[in-house]
Amino acid sequence: MVRAARAISELTVLLEALLARGRWRAATGDPQAIVDLNEALNLALAGSYKLYEADIRLGLARHSANEGNMGDGRANLKRARALADETGYYWARTEAEALAKEFGD
Repeated sequence: MVRAARAISELTVLLEALLARGRWRAATGDPQAIVDLNEALNLALAGSYKLYEADIRLGLARHSANEGNMGDGRANLKRARALADETGYYWARTEAEALAKEFGD
């Protein structure tokens, strides 16, 4: 999926492919999640894609928690929440609240 998305000129296609694979990897504990999520984050930041950034930050929070790095996890969760509040992105806010409960916050 990511390989095919790289051949398409529409950036959001690649963002979605990297995000999907990165979040799946994070959810399953695959340490390679960081590779996809960091690439997606760089693209999202460069293009000011705030909704994607919120989703990516949630994936990074999950990955950090899986790796035992709760400091980074909480920092990404905080940024995801801020983006959700700023943009009114309901689903990111809902997921951030659920993830915060998992973190014990």
